[in-house]
Amino acid sequence: MIRITLPAHPEEDVALAVSPLHECVLSLHVLLGPKHHALHHAWVRRLRALDPGLRREVDALGFVYRNQIPDLFIPTPDDAPEGFEQEVARVRALPPELLLAALGRPLYDHGGRRGRRLS
Repeated sequence: MIRITLPAHPEEDVALAVSPLHECVLSLHVLLGPKHHALHHAWVRRLRALDPGLRREVDALGFVYRNQIPDLFIPTPDDAPEGFEQEVARVRALPPELLLAALGRPLYDHGGRRGRRLS
């Protein structure tokens, strides 16, 4: 059993952030690894009827969300809530070098070092 103990006034230590984009990426993660998400099996079975071309795209981009979710999809408590389209536009507007580092992270173990380029 895991127990989490919070101080008397946890509002300083607990934050909530809402993100439709993050929820979408988490759903794609479940589609690629349903064995790890038993509560979602019925939903995954219903999605087997997806267009085969779309399933191939979900699988082809799986390197981004199969094992871990890049930080750029996770909102911070300081971020103002945005709609899905706004969040997608924000990610698309990021500089290519930042996207490369964030999306390539699941493919590259930097050992905790920061500032190194992918070779």
